[in-house]
Amino acid sequence: MARKKRKLPIQNDQDCSIPFKQMREETDFNLTQSTPERNNLCHTAHKSSARDTAKAQCVLGENVENSVFTKEQNQVNETVISSKTLTARTIEPQEESHSKIKGNLSADIINVLHQIINCEIFPTAEMILRNQRLSIKKRSLMKPFESSAHYLMEQFSLFLEDFIGPMRTGIERYIFHVRSGKRYGRFKHDDVHIYKGFRLLDNDGFAGSGVRLQVQFDTNTLKKIRRENCNFLQYGNLVCLTYDDCSKLTYAFIANRDVKELSNGRIYLEVIEKDLQNICSLRQIDQSRLIMIEGKSFYPAYNHTLKSLQVMAKKKLEENENIPFAQYFVDLKTDVSEPDYTRLPDSNMKKVSFGCLLKYKSNFDRDKTPILDVDQWPTMLEMGLNEDQYEALKKCLTKEIGILQGPPGTGKTWMGLRIVEFLLSNHYNLFKQEESRPILLLSYTNHALDQFFEKLLKAPSLKFLFSSGTKPFVRVGGRCSNELVKACMIKEHRKMMKSCNKKRRELYDLLDNVDHIDALMNAVQRGNVALYQLKHENIISEFHYKSLMQTSNFNDNIFNWLGFCENFDNFDVENQNAALNSSTKYDEMYMEENDNRVLDDEANEEYEDIWKLNLEDRRRLYSLWLNSLSIKLQNQRQSVLSQVDAKKKEAAQERFKEDVAIIKSSFMVGMTTTGAALNMELLREIQPRIVVVEEAAQVHEQHVLGCLTKHVQHLILIGDHMQLRPKMNNHRLKHSHHTDVSLMERLVMNNFPYHCLTIQRRMRPEICRLLTPAFYPSLENHPTVLTYPNVRGMKHNLFFIDHQNSESQSKFSTSYANNFEGEMIAEIYRYLILQGYSYSDITILSAYNEQVKLIRHKVTETSQNLRVAKERFVDKVHITTVDNFQGEENRIILLSLVRSNKECKLGHLEDPQRICVSLSRAREGLFVIGDFDMLNKRENTVWPEIIKAAKEKELLGRSLTVVCRKHPESATTISCPQDFEKYLPCQKSCLKRCKNDHPCLKKCYEVCAPCKMIVKKTFGTCKHKVRIPCYKLDDFRTCQSKCNRKLACGHYCTLKCGKDCSTVPCQEMIKVKHQQCGHMIVVKCCDKHDFQCTKKCSKMLMCGHICQGYCHVCSNGRLHVPCEEICDRELVCGHRCSNICSYSCPPCKEVCRRGCVHMQLGSCEHLCSEPCESCRELCGCYCDKRCNKKYCSRECSEICNRPPCDKRCDKSLKCKTNHRCIGLCGEICPNICKRCDKSKVLALLNGTKDIDEALFVELVDCGHIFEKDFMDEYMGLHTRNESSEDKRLLLKSCPTCSTPIRRSGRYKNSIIAMERDLMEVNRKCENFSFFENDLCRFRIKDLIPFCQDSRLFSARKISRMYCIRNKDVKSILEKVLNKAYPRMEEIFKTKIRSTVREMKETFCVIVEWILLHSDIYFTEDELEKLLDEVERFLIHADLIIMKHELKSELSSEDMQQIDFQIEKVRCPDGETFCREDLASAQSLIDTIHQRNTSTPCLDTLDKERRLSLQDVQCGKHGTWFKCKKGESNSLRLVDLLFHF
Repeated sequence: MARKKRKLPIQNDQDCSIPFKQMREETDFNLTQSTPERNNLCHTAHKSSARDTAKAQCVLGENVENSVFTKEQNQVNETVISSKTLTARTIEPQEESHSKIKGNLSADIINVLHQIINCEIFPTAEMILRNQRLSIKKRSLMKPFESSAHYLMEQFSLFLEDFIGPMRTGIERYIFHVRSGKRYGRFKHDDVHIYKGFRLLDNDGFAGSGVRLQVQFDTNTLKKIRRENCNFLQYGNLVCLTYDDCSKLTYAFIANRDVKELSNGRIYLEVIEKDLQNICSLRQIDQSRLIMIEGKSFYPAYNHTLKSLQVMAKKKLEENENIPFAQYFVDLKTDVSEPDYTRLPDSNMKKVSFGCLLKYKSNFDRDKTPILDVDQWPTMLEMGLNEDQYEALKKCLTKEIGILQGPPGTGKTWMGLRIVEFLLSNHYNLFKQEESRPILLLSYTNHALDQFFEKLLKAPSLKFLFSSGTKPFVRVGGRCSNELVKACMIKEHRKMMKSCNKKRRELYDLLDNVDHIDALMNAVQRGNVALYQLKHENIISEFHYKSLMQTSNFNDNIFNWLGFCENFDNFDVENQNAALNSSTKYDEMYMEENDNRVLDDEANEEYEDIWKLNLEDRRRLYSLWLNSLSIKLQNQRQSVLSQVDAKKKEAAQERFKEDVAIIKSSFMVGMTTTGAALNMELLREIQPRIVVVEEAAQVHEQHVLGCLTKHVQHLILIGDHMQLRPKMNNHRLKHSHHTDVSLMERLVMNNFPYHCLTIQRRMRPEICRLLTPAFYPSLENHPTVLTYPNVRGMKHNLFFIDHQNSESQSKFSTSYANNFEGEMIAEIYRYLILQGYSYSDITILSAYNEQVKLIRHKVTETSQNLRVAKERFVDKVHITTVDNFQGEENRIILLSLVRSNKECKLGHLEDPQRICVSLSRAREGLFVIGDFDMLNKRENTVWPEIIKAAKEKELLGRSLTVVCRKHPESATTISCPQDFEKYLPCQKSCLKRCKNDHPCLKKCYEVCAPCKMIVKKTFGTCKHKVRIPCYKLDDFRTCQSKCNRKLACGHYCTLKCGKDCSTVPCQEMIKVKHQQCGHMIVVKCCDKHDFQCTKKCSKMLMCGHICQGYCHVCSNGRLHVPCEEICDRELVCGHRCSNICSYSCPPCKEVCRRGCVHMQLGSCEHLCSEPCESCRELCGCYCDKRCNKKYCSRECSEICNRPPCDKRCDKSLKCKTNHRCIGLCGEICPNICKRCDKSKVLALLNGTKDIDEALFVELVDCGHIFEKDFMDEYMGLHTRNESSEDKRLLLKSCPTCSTPIRRSGRYKNSIIAMERDLMEVNRKCENFSFFENDLCRFRIKDLIPFCQDSRLFSARKISRMYCIRNKDVKSILEKVLNKAYPRMEEIFKTKIRSTVREMKETFCVIVEWILLHSDIYFTEDELEKLLDEVERFLIHADLIIMKHELKSELSSEDMQQIDFQIEKVRCPDGETFCREDLASAQSLIDTIHQRNTSTPCLDTLDKERRLSLQDVQCGKHGTWFKCKKGESNSLRLVDLLFHF
């Protein structure tokens, strides 16, 4: 048995584990064993002795620390043991059951399944060095597999190697690089990229199923990388975190790649679940030792598929569950059965309806057709299909695996839509309600998937699916750009369910707790933690806390205790959220003092009064507290993270159940193949019966296999294996093992039944010939492609431009670019746009991403000054790679091949599938530019055949021939980009002519402008002749000459001749005298009987400003509009008011300039209306020693208790020692002398006093000098004059310069008293309000019902009247309306239009003037004028009413007197208007009324025409005075408030 154990691995090496040497010979993608260092390294890795291991490390030049060395030694020993254990596990099943069958599985199959299930997807460093991996045999493409297990092994091992192989090779090469002593040398490898100089940040988050780790790079490392275009650090890329010589590997993938974040050197990684325990150890490694190795594998697309294959292997092992369609995938059987769901339980065929596929009406019974009986189907003519499409439909609907191949333009997607539409329409015919499961639609790209969805959503036959109001389709994935399809996305379905996910809310709360703990930990790291936080976390003991709280200002006590108080005078320590903003200076001081020495616990508890500790011990104790808090927070963080992990899994499970319910209730679910790989668990749960794969030839076989469950009954593959194959990550493996062959292509290669469409409807015949016979020998043209127009401006619709300009390669990418081709393509594109094509008509393709970026840049530069019509600027030109344009088409394709080198390396151009796609995208025109001499040298490609065909048709050359559409005889050859500017555009004259046969004056290349040739036109009616441009000949409908007809008013018509004069009033401007005010106004003739006077009022107002209103608004100067000028009055504080003149002067908002001598001539800097800060210094006013009054003992802000001293100052002046100061004792000595400056002193006295007796005072604020008695009287020091001027509240100022007097020892008490009065004024202004909200007390609607009538007030004015908030305005308006209402009613009855209009306008002006005062005050003058105007209006109205009512009874003399009085009171000027005129009119009314008692109308009117406004408060801009009654400090506003 022992011998058998040793031989078994060798006997089974062809099946399971190929020896190391044999594997290297068989697979050409592995690393070569060429250096003795590698042999030595591999030999050393197998030794179990620590001493030998250390010796081997020393040979390789490794200098590691003892701890790391010991750790690596243990790892080597553990690896050897685990290797032996793995070998024993591998051999044991074969030994025990080599000849036995367990559950119909042989030992060989069990061994294979065990290898799949137990395989480590991510290799460790030891596995890489020992080359431990699954064996990879040559792919079996053309023969059946031994078993399903072997098929799974092949698919799993190839997919795993494609995923991890390049990364493993790169890591292996890097380990050799480091351990060979070249650690600091530059390492470069095509498959990986190395990053150093980064650090792992602490703020972890959660996303998906792993920990999201934030990585911060040094920005200098990434500064040369073009972040927007580079291939590095892409989302989903697999990375490996390690350090030093890569002895320990931690795998992750890039979870977020934001360009803005990347510019700051920050990305997020999601750590693989099995490596989560390595994160803590990585954080302990120094930043300089960390290494990140990035591969190009897209982790999400591989990992889930590999796990799905492992699940299949596990089910095969445990339940003997075979893979779906094994008889076709594994055994390669070609006899395909029908889908199980097409038959009833009694084996009868289910009947379906073909109504959704019928194109023409017929008598065909649509509802009773057996699905499998194709003889009873509708004919292909009835369904509008050709023979190929009809046969393809039969195979796809009646076979459990249907393959539809569609060459370019043959309509394979259209056929796929018809198939899916049929299955959805017959959903209820094929499945019972309880058997209903959604159809799974897979596509390689998001764009193709969205297009498929959009067309299904618009299908008329599927409208019945939307009858319930729900969305029958579900689109899984996030990258959807189609607005119609976005409504079907799964996140929109979740919104409709409105499920309340409690677990997710709890998860967000826990994440908030993590953020809070992170903020506290940041504060601890900065050494800045509030005392409150230490107490809250129970870090500081109770007696220590009480000891620190002894100080009065506990906000700063901990910093005072630490000795930092002098540096933190304004530092705010109290921060409840622990997000402390510490000073950098404090951080430096703390780090210098904190030398990691802390007090032990006994010493910590020993001192109750910690203020007795010296400074060093205080900081050591504080360090102990911080360390304790840090440990506690770390433990809390780990605990919360554990809860987050648990809640996250619970929330994910709830979301999973919700998604399953959504999809199971739908009819179809669609996703990309990558999305399917991410949602394998979801697919296994929904168990779709029908799977449709669009672009199947581009999909990995492993992806299709992973999406299939045991419940699948129907698989439809739609694609073209002659076009692009699946994208592979491991290119060496692709060439050696043909891993890019899809499931569809492999089945077709083995003669599996399929049908190919042969009639193309896309390419013009010249382009289609390129694909035959190299790709599609039987491809035929539909008649529609024969009618395509020629490409404008080109001699050929298809042309190959040859050149020999070399390619280039970016150091930031493995892609290639060709500058010559980029410039040429950009110029051709610009030329085609100038030929009239729109941006959307042209697509530019290239096989390389770098060339796409170059062309996009060149096209942007070339098109900056390109002007086209708006209708042609539909969208930007589409510039993309060939791979991204499969399935798309356009009118014109510009193709750049890029490659041109001496080595004849073709790269992507060797791929026939990529060639087929690139040459089959154009409908009308295809222009290809490349190095065809180099391509022709590669005889093993399809290029020589294509080039030969192009040369025979003269479609290949060094220059492109362009022709002018208008001058076809002039052809130009273009061989370089500069030729476009040299020879183009065509400079000949345009040959076009307008419809009147005038020649176009533009150049050939210019856009034809409207014909501007001047022509004559004679109008039939008026016979006018005009000269107009030709292009206006038809648009010129009516005569535009001057009319010159005479109107009824006598003016000539100013309209055009073609217009009717009677429809438009006369617009002639004339001067008219206003009937009321008599002003001459320029108005339109049509308005001469009804216009308002717009002459500027320009009268001087009471405030001193000029009135800005108009005559009509100001009632001819009787009522002026409120003044809108700036007030500019002097306030009590000395500043000028900046408010509107008609508003009250508010408290001053200027900066206060008051102050005392202690402020060193400064000010308090508060607002003038705010109280000044009281000065707490001693007053400082004192007399000389010989004076008995001594000094003031009070504070500066209080009334001085030292009375002003009138004695002369004893000090001598500087001019001479015997010249005595002329000032007063205790005051500033004036800077003049009676003897030396006698003339100045006499000028100050001005003859009022004798020079010898006079004493003087110098003002501190301005320096001017005044005689003492004059200044005392001015400041009110001794006398108390009862005049109003003396009691006026105004800050005293210098009589000479008007500088406010704010500082003076002699007049200090007067200044203090004045400032107190000013504060009282400000207080009263703040608290005083003229307005009260009495809106509910006064309703105009109840008082004046007729104001609703539009005859008087507009709706806007009525709403203003309803919303008045000033009770005085309400009171006045109420009284005016009550008196005017009955009179206006009588005036309306007169029906004299001019009188009614005039009185209505006058009344509205009065009401509007009152409403203007809703937010301002009435002044006394304004109220007087209002009373006069209302009285005048009422008298005027009474005169009109009396004249109308008594016109038959009055004598002619009385009528003359009434007319005379009416004219006098009608509209008097504001300056000439007087109350005597009103009195005489009033007297006339009374006289006539006494003689004629039969005036019922006048009897009902109110006889009192003068309003009483005793309850109305009015105000004006007055002055503040001391009240003559009451206490001396009480204030009132004289003339500001009064009762009229």
